[in-house]
Amino acid sequence: MDNREREPFEVRARRLQERLWNDLSHQYVSGVRVLRELMRHQGGMDRALMPVVLTSTLALSDDDPNSLEKLLTPVHNISQTPQVWLDYQVQEREGELLFNWDVVEELFPEGMVGDMFAAHHTLLQNLADDGAEWQAVEAQPLPARHQRVLEHGTGPDHEIPEKLAQDFFLEQVGRRPDQVAVVTSGRSVTYRELRHEANQVAWWLRDQGVRPGSLVGIVMDKGWEQVVAAYGVLLSGAAYLPVDPGAPAERLVGLLERGEVGLVLTQSHLDASLSWPDGISRLCVDRPLPDGLDGSVSPEPVRGGDDLAYALFTSGSTGQPKGVMIGHRGLVNALQETMREFRITDTDRALGLTALH
Repeated sequence: MDNREREPFEVRARRLQERLWNDLSHQYVSGVRVLRELMRHQGGMDRALMPVVLTSTLALSDDDPNSLEKLLTPVHNISQTPQVWLDYQVQEREGELLFNWDVVEELFPEGMVGDMFAAHHTLLQNLADDGAEWQAVEAQPLPARHQRVLEHGTGPDHEIPEKLAQDFFLEQVGRRPDQVAVVTSGRSVTYRELRHEANQVAWWLRDQGVRPGSLVGIVMDKGWEQVVAAYGVLLSGAAYLPVDPGAPAERLVGLLERGEVGLVLTQSHLDASLSWPDGISRLCVDRPLPDGLDGSVSPEPVRGGDDLAYALFTSGSTGQPKGVMIGHRGLVNALQETMREFRITDTDRALGLTALH
């Protein structure tokens, strides 16, 4: 069922019914094949192949009920069908629609089935009472508490501070300048050292003419140099684009070109071994940086929370890679909530497993 089209309820219902009749005309061939594929995919019969079924006798309705139905009114019934989670039973009796759900309630979150049934009942009642509902595009009513969740959300409402992503780092430098900030197999870097080298990178980028929103490439293997590079870019006022140095040359060049990257921070062994596009200036962070770059002072901020912090490209497994842009305000919100939720303090350590790209 494809419900992506915004269309009136009646149009959608007729379209789905036509699709159903068409599928049923090939029931034996396609139905058996689908069941076989489901069993093969799930590895046997231990899971429900058809967890939701509709048991309808609408086509067999009889306007003349038997004498027993005239005397007695059903108040409860139950059916138990193997491998079925929800059995929707519907029939017509004396001109009225009678529908019932037999459900294995233990398989669903508490309250979910009741809310679903109430919403379904409300929809049918609205369709019966108001002809305009058949032409409504958004015809599905929701319980009031669900509607409130959609309108207001459920998360805590915390103010996002007017900060840039690197401000958390700079605050930590002020509190614990000589505490180790990054540990690698080849080198440990304190917060003071990290800020000094990141400032030098930032001034180099400023001298090269970077501006807010422009992307600076970080093409590096995992190491302390990545951290220096990322904070250097943020302190300069630009945004960074990390690219996997192990990517095929065509992809590496393509991502740098799509990001309109003119400056790249890298490591000396990669600078010598990779094929670089023409016109790209590179700085090897693991070599002595150029003279005249003052590491004791950070450049004055030139941007705000709505500016870009970094961009990531998807793998492109379904076509061309797509760029995802992360702004400072969203990143600050994520960092602040992560620290609050997991009670992270300036004495904690994190194991850096995720690749920067």
